[in-house]
Amino acid sequence: MRRRCALHVPKGQLPPACPYCRTYSIRLAQESGRVTCFNVKCEDENGERPRGRIDKNQLDGTPMLTWADGRTTYYYGQEAS
Repeated sequence: MRRRCALHVPKGQLPPACPYCRTYSIRLAQESGRVTCFNVKCEDENGERPRGRIDKNQLDGTPMLTWADGRTTYYYGQEAS
């Protein structure tokens, strides 16, 4: 069974909001680095549950979320592995 957890952020900060539904429902599968929005009503531009992966920005190494439809969300909570 895959365990999904909220994205880690420094104490007192909010995690990144889902770019599709604007809720804080993004969950991470730590083993694979894949992310999914767990809001059951959330859909991407293709009408599907948003899915993506945590990655590193090639310019400065900061973490970012890259979504299946090509959208990118910059994420400053912790370094991507």
